[in-house]
Amino acid sequence: MSRSFVNPGVVGLFACCLFAGCSLADNGSNDSTADAGDDGDTDEQGPRDATIYELQGQMVPPSTIVKLSNVVVTSHVNFEEGGVFVQEQDGGEFSGIYMFMYTEVVDNVPLQVGDVIDVIGEYTEYYQFSELTVRSVADVTVTGSVPPLEPAVVAPADVATGGPKAEAYEGVLVRVENVEVTNADLGHGDFQVAGSLVVDDWFLFVEDMTPRPPMGVVFDSITGPLMYSFEEYKLAPRTLDDFVGGGGLTAEPHTIYEIQREELPVNTPVIVEDVVVISPPTFIGDMFYVMDPMGGEHSGIAVFVYEEQGLDVAIGDRVTLTGVYQEYYDQSQVVLDDITDIEVLGAGEVPGAEIVAAADVATGGMRQENYEGVLVRIENATVTGVADDHGVWEVDGALKVEGLFFTDDTWVRPAVDTAYASITGVMTYTFEEAKLAPTALADLVEG
Repeated sequence: MSRSFVNPGVVGLFACCLFAGCSLADNGSNDSTADAGDDGDTDEQGPRDATIYELQGQMVPPSTIVKLSNVVVTSHVNFEEGGVFVQEQDGGEFSGIYMFMYTEVVDNVPLQVGDVIDVIGEYTEYYQFSELTVRSVADVTVTGSVPPLEPAVVAPADVATGGPKAEAYEGVLVRVENVEVTNADLGHGDFQVAGSLVVDDWFLFVEDMTPRPPMGVVFDSITGPLMYSFEEYKLAPRTLDDFVGGGGLTAEPHTIYEIQREELPVNTPVIVEDVVVISPPTFIGDMFYVMDPMGGEHSGIAVFVYEEQGLDVAIGDRVTLTGVYQEYYDQSQVVLDDITDIEVLGAGEVPGAEIVAAADVATGGMRQENYEGVLVRIENATVTGVADDHGVWEVDGALKVEGLFFTDDTWVRPAVDTAYASITGVMTYTFEEAKLAPTALADLVEG
């Protein structure tokens, strides 16, 4: 049932040592179940059929290899931790459990909320938190999908640490209603509502990037799986949409112009509608740039995807983004939780590059801020500084040029005095410097 977990990934490290290289479906007998006793929980015939109710009701010994059938995914995958919550379709008490997956499974089984799955794994009690550990792609089968399960409506005090229903609803999708924020910052992204229930940002953003409500705000409802961490029960909203009412946490439509003109406070949840992708993902793969189709000053911005697995955007895509406005070392960004926060609307037209003077958009230039994130072009430029260790070189004695969208072996390092008829790219801001980042080698036109 409940446990204090520091990091669910620790389970995977431990399990790796136990199950090197084979599916749990291959053989029910292995070292991890040797101490399960003689009650027939696992044998050479395969895993034991079980329900989540049986696991959470302590009817199955820990370390048993079990098969769950027709359970429903109730959260998106936390890619960093490799975790997802699943639940019996009938719901109710003892119906949910946390499922830890090896990296191979996370990368190759793209689970979505509402997926119905059969799954084989090891049932464990890791510091008293019930868990199913899944290590092979072959151990997860998506058999269909159903509408997202309705959460159980519970009283905050009942499922908070020490509450009479906390054990029963561990791992279950629950909702608390009409709750007031009583402690706005418990640290590590957590806050507390009336009834002493802790709300955790485990599914949301990294620390200091999650918007936090002020004291006294009342939410109409907050929804999420009930998890157990550091000896406390915590409600874990899956997205900002799990917060209803209260103001400040619900994303609303805003334009790139509003963000770049500093008309919104940092940490504002935003929906940026129908903008155009103007770059591929960076060489790291977790960031790309978009522009308003109208173009001009203040029309572009960086988009950072916290859990970027599966990110697939292309120049010219029209997209709507749901995230949080952030300033990352003075570069404006729309920060997304994962790729589900990107809605691809279809093909669009990339705005024309704005022709600018290198000195105007270089660090400290009179139009540097105005063109941050915007597609620009400089003309008749000459290389005045050789590439540094990061491949950054200089033109016209002012503007830095970087290979943000290139691997090290595909980026160019021109000699001093190399002349370019034009260089086109996105204006970025990294390491306290404005830089021009071409998106393709064709953006560098010598002459």
